[in-house]
Amino acid sequence: MVDINHKYLHPISGGVVMDYNKFIFDKIIAVFLFGFMVNGLGLPIDKLFLFVFLLYLVFVTVFQLSINAFNLSILCFWVLLAFSSSIFNLTFKPMIFYPVVGIFFIFVIVKIQWIRTFHQTLFIYILLSCILGILAYINGPNLAVTSMADKGLPFILPFKGFASTVQTFGTLCILWIVLNFELVKKKFGFQFFIVMISLFLTFNRSSFLFLFIILSVYSRKFFFISAFFLLIGIVVFYEQLYAFIFNMGTIQSRSELLQGFYLSFWNNNTFFGYLLGKGDNFYAPEIVSRVKWDHRPDIENGYAMLLHTYGFLGLFGYIVSSFLLLIYTFFISKAYKLSIVLFFYLFVTQFFTQEFVTNVFYLFIASILTVIQYKNENISN
Repeated sequence: MVDINHKYLHPISGGVVMDYNKFIFDKIIAVFLFGFMVNGLGLPIDKLFLFVFLLYLVFVTVFQLSINAFNLSILCFWVLLAFSSSIFNLTFKPMIFYPVVGIFFIFVIVKIQWIRTFHQTLFIYILLSCILGILAYINGPNLAVTSMADKGLPFILPFKGFASTVQTFGTLCILWIVLNFELVKKKFGFQFFIVMISLFLTFNRSSFLFLFIILSVYSRKFFFISAFFLLIGIVVFYEQLYAFIFNMGTIQSRSELLQGFYLSFWNNNTFFGYLLGKGDNFYAPEIVSRVKWDHRPDIENGYAMLLHTYGFLGLFGYIVSSFLLLIYTFFISKAYKLSIVLFFYLFVTQFFTQEFVTNVFYLFIASILTVIQYKNENISN
């Protein structure tokens, strides 16, 4: 990793000035990182921050950032695939090019020192979200919560923070916990329990599953303690939990959203249509009108989204890229715990949702890679 402050900004010699420049740079990075995670206010604030950040990073490094040939080939694959799908379908949807920006972001940000700043910024983000979420139960719903009234549970206000969904907010909480286990000596401090409370108050089942995977990997003792209290909770609140976990509204919604995928992708397509997809990560209006659940045009399942948008080439590219990433983390870097976390996120979490057009997906991967580099550098030093 590169310390941009020392290598590129060429500050006046002297420790005080050097530290001051680093302080300013860290605060600027913190503002950008916070902005990356704000995507639930109805405006593409997160994407605007990402574009400006990349321009800023290129500027302060005096255009000295470089990408190796292998990474460049991955970028070119997704650029060509997005263009090919757009040309074949005679359409242009800018959002299908966004993963290219996200991948470029990963390749760039791993070259600077940012991970500890991000860990601190992420906690501030979660803390503010938690405060707003608690206030929602006192003063009424606000932007940091959503409702489960459509699932027969109007008294539950799941936390989503400044994110667009509880799933995305849950992923950010999970990411903080992973970074906490990897970077902090005191694993179970005040901040840890604030994040745990925030995660539980998302009431998101896939996030709960991810959490137990992480606890089983990083802290067997805490895992068994949590499992014990969970078992007690299940016994005491069995009826309420059964209604929540096996809520038919959620099961029906996912089934009918996949029905839209069947109608749009499988039911009427050609060979090249299967190969290149529809060039759009949303269903067409005529398809939406035939899907019962809420008339939602988005595709929640990650694999279905890849097929619908980029076709089988896109799904193949994702699987190959993911396995190459896992080969690097598991076999080359020997980061076994992080590899398990990454495998679950890339292949299991995306079955329940898809975060390919959010910054969270790319922040998650970049964080894992940066932690590996950070720890390797500390070992070598």
